[in-house]
Amino acid sequence: MKKILSIAAAAVIMAAMPAEAQKCEIGASLSIPRESNLTPAAAELFSSRVGQLTSDADIMMIDGSNLVIVPKIVAISKSVLPGPPVKVSQEFEFTLYMVDLNSSSIYSSHTFTLRGIGENESKSQIAALKQIKGNNADIKKFMEEGKSKAIKYYDDNYASIIKKAEGLTALKNYDGALFALLSVPVCSKGYDAAFAAAKEAYQAYIDEMCRVNLAKARTAWFSRQSAEGAEAAGVYLSQILPDAGCYPEAMKLYEEIKARVDEDLRFEMKKYDDAVDLESQRISAMKAIGVAYGKGQQPSTTNILGLR
Repeated sequence: MKKILSIAAAAVIMAAMPAEAQKCEIGASLSIPRESNLTPAAAELFSSRVGQLTSDADIMMIDGSNLVIVPKIVAISKSVLPGPPVKVSQEFEFTLYMVDLNSSSIYSSHTFTLRGIGENESKSQIAALKQIKGNNADIKKFMEEGKSKAIKYYDDNYASIIKKAEGLTALKNYDGALFALLSVPVCSKGYDAAFAAAKEAYQAYIDEMCRVNLAKARTAWFSRQSAEGAEAAGVYLSQILPDAGCYPEAMKLYEEIKARVDEDLRFEMKKYDDAVDLESQRISAMKAIGVAYGKGQQPSTTNILGLR
């Protein structure tokens, strides 16, 4: 089982509030494949440009999203222009894809040609990428079409997604279940049902983690009822969340250990922040698990969904 309790609870995979479909923000991530041949500076500029383009289309860039924007870049020509100063001229065929890792679907694509001239290869790439403008009608269409098809897919398939996630939960693949359920956009008619199922999967996850960690803590403590045993048990007890089913049993063991080695006790049981709404803390932790799983699913190559 993956160790995912330490993931930052502030991670968010979806916009917080529902809205009308045409105004709704959906989450997407950007994957720049290793074979894109973009220099680091050019890749950074491209990431920034995509962020601007998606913002205009109410698409929020979030690491770990199932909806992924993937560029495919093919160098058409490259020439060195005599100086001084000597400059590099490059022409690219540039294609953007919007793909869904859950449905294995390509929702939209757009191909265009870019040319850039600069003092070196990196600067010529940057010059070419600067031509990507948010007011380009074709790029707007690409974004809108991809978003619309994504929402329709989840409208039509949320029931099967929930059923699949319930199967994953039964198999204790909690992170996979949460990733699938939290992928349903807030503007989909299936959002409420999927989110309710996600909360059930999360509760099953923390209950299972509680059972596992409590068993390990008991073994560590009963094998050595000393400061060393307390420290070993504390590694497991400190990972148990307050709303887990076996938390009262874990607290009982904690109090027993504390009574025996109070002066050497170096851990505390996990508590929620009273200053923050409990439900918000649970949702943040739940979404963090989905984000972590989603990051592991991100493509590192354009050889995805048949893209070549």
